[in-house]
Amino acid sequence: MRLVTAMPTRVDHPLDLVDESLRHLPYATGSADRIMFWDVSTSSNKPHCLIVGPTGGGKTSVIRTLLTEAARRGIPFVGVDPKMIELDGLEGYPGCGAIIYDALRAAMFVRALHTEMMARNAYIHQMKIEGSQLPLMIAVLDEFFILSGKWQRLAKTGDDETKALLKELDPLGAWADLAVLARSAGIRLLLGVQRPDASLFGGAPVTRVTTSAPVFRSATSRRTAR
Repeated sequence: MRLVTAMPTRVDHPLDLVDESLRHLPYATGSADRIMFWDVSTSSNKPHCLIVGPTGGGKTSVIRTLLTEAARRGIPFVGVDPKMIELDGLEGYPGCGAIIYDALRAAMFVRALHTEMMARNAYIHQMKIEGSQLPLMIAVLDEFFILSGKWQRLAKTGDDETKALLKELDPLGAWADLAVLARSAGIRLLLGVQRPDASLFGGAPVTRVTTSAPVFRSATSRRTAR
């Protein structure tokens, strides 16, 4: 793959990549220089990740750190950024399928991700294999409540074609299924929100990171998240 956008330079990656750490994505340095990880392996008991924090609290720093570490490990990802500034510049990273900014395209992506999940689960069933044999992928939805709000407004105020398309896509319904079923299909979900909401993952256990300066330092940049 030709690298269009260079990986970050002048950053301090805390760990060399070895077999046992390939599925452990570091995102922060805690007390006593302890490295904090998101475990995306098939054995993880908290395979999805919820980043919670106020504006300016460091959510974007954590998300970009996780995606950078995923890129280092060859784990593909697709991002949705309704604010159009948080994930800008990640296009071209190794394994970055796309960064989506438009709300309608984001709804199409969530439905496509649901289709991928169902196809993976059907393949697992038909081939009698373990989900761990499928390649991992990460789907990132930053500012999820902003995105869902845009979907709801478009469903009310959009033109007839937009309203019909959103009704057909049903992105919130597709998301509800993904929250429950994506784990077994090798799909990892990463959400950034300003307030906690357990229902976002249907009650499934998640790796939760609460950001508020100066609780942690980014594992990649070593700068205080503010």
